[in-house]
Amino acid sequence: FQPVFPRPPRNMTIEKTTTNSVIVQWVAPIDSLITEYAIRYRTDTDRTWVRLPAVQNTEAEVTDMTPGERYTIQVNTVSYGLESNEPQQLNHTVRPNPVSNIAPLVDSNNVTLEWPRPEGRVETYIVRWWEGTNSSQINKRNVSQNQNGTGPVRLLVGDLMPGLEYIFDIQAVSNGLESDVTILRTRTMPLIQSEVVVVNNQQSTDS
Repeated sequence: FQPVFPRPPRNMTIEKTTTNSVIVQWVAPIDSLITEYAIRYRTDTDRTWVRLPAVQNTEAEVTDMTPGERYTIQVNTVSYGLESNEPQQLNHTVRPNPVSNIAPLVDSNNVTLEWPRPEGRVETYIVRWWEGTNSSQINKRNVSQNQNGTGPVRLLVGDLMPGLEYIFDIQAVSNGLESDVTILRTRTMPLIQSEVVVVNNQQSTDS
């Protein structure tokens, strides 16, 4: 008895995406007996296939996807337990989560930005800043994310002018996709220009 493998599915596409799910559709093969379809997925960081419940129709939803991860989704035809020898697959990257809860620490010439790592995968952050009245001169810096770290991300921005408002915009980047932009406005501390005179005369209690 020679087993007859079913023909593979055709024209696999992603029809709808949300922030953490996709709907995958495909076309049934012609002249092949199909009892169900097998759906699997895996990420680039974890090469283990995760198998979803089999379906009878030509559509399946992959949910609870991790922001910033790149997924490989595979669909195959099944005929009474036998799978096709040519599973169809495509790749989909989930957009990373944006940065939030930025805490600025300011002095006259520096601003230190600190924020918690967003949920999901982040490879780098793009930080741009400019003086509030001069958006033509934009500074830019990339900050790497330690994938094994759990602490907050910190960035020191120096050589700023005292007493001016600066605008920062920050994006998280993973697998070539950028998050929404998070904007922060903060002002450096002004310099004290007047002289400070120390009075050692103990009689001058009001000076």
